[in-house]
Amino acid sequence: MSELEEKNEMQERESNSLKKDVAQKVAQKGAKKLAGKASLMGPLAHIVAVAAPILVIVIILGGII
Repeated sequence: MSELEEKNEMQERESNSLKKDVAQKVAQKGAKKLAGKASLMGPLAHIVAVAAPILVIVIILGGII
């Protein structure tokens, strides 16, 4: 029975190592995608930082009137 347990343990280790490899590849691809989008969000952040308060003020004034 110990041989069976050892065999099961080896299979589990191999499965876990394969899962880790796949997870690392997926994480790397996701990081690359996010890095590309972050470069677009940088310039837009300045525009949003100015436009958002103005939009909120206009909505509030519209509600008061």
